[in-house]
Amino acid sequence: MDINQKKPGFAQTTFIYSAIVAIAAFILANFASYMIYSGEPQGEIFSVAQAFPFVICLLSAVAGVLSVKSYVGEVGQIKIGTGAQIGLLSGVSLAVVMTVLGIFLTVIYPDLNIMVAEYNIENYEILAQKGVIPEASLNDVRDEFMKQIENPLSLSTLGLSFVMQTVMYSIVNLISGLVTAKITAKD
Repeated sequence: MDINQKKPGFAQTTFIYSAIVAIAAFILANFASYMIYSGEPQGEIFSVAQAFPFVICLLSAVAGVLSVKSYVGEVGQIKIGTGAQIGLLSGVSLAVVMTVLGIFLTVIYPDLNIMVAEYNIENYEILAQKGVIPEASLNDVRDEFMKQIENPLSLSTLGLSFVMQTVMYSIVNLISGLVTAKITAKD
C-alpha cells in the first residue's frame, strides 16, 4: 500500500462482525436462560444460571478478534492502538445490538423476564431457608427483582442495562482487539 493512499475504515466491518456475534450470543443466552429458568431452583449460591452471562461475555470477544483479523486482511499490518480502537468499537456495537434485541424480545415475550425473576426469588428463598443468606435481606431481594419486571422497558432499566453491557463488552473486546493486533503483527 502506498504511503499516500488512505486506509479504508474499519467501522462497517466491525459493526457487521459485532452484529453477527451479538445475534449468535443473544440466541444462545436466551435459549440457555429459557432452559435454566424453566426448571426448579436448587438453592445454590453459584449456578450455571449465574455463570452464563460471563460465558456470553467471553464469547463476545470473538467480535473483536474477527474485526481485527478482517481489517488486517484488508490493509496489512496495523498498530496495536488501531486494534484497541476496533475492539472498543466492537464492544459498543455489541451493546447496541444486544440492547435492541433485548427490547425486541421483551416486547414479544415478556414472560421470560417474569420467569427469570421468579426463579431467582425462589432460589434466594431456598438460600434463606438453608441459612446461607439472612432472612431479613429476602424482602430487599424480592423488591429488587419485582422492580425489574414491573417495567422492563423503562428508561432507567434500559439505560442501566446498556451501560453495563457497553462497559463489559468494550473491556473484553478492547483486550481481544489488542491481543489480535499484537499477534497479527508477528505474522
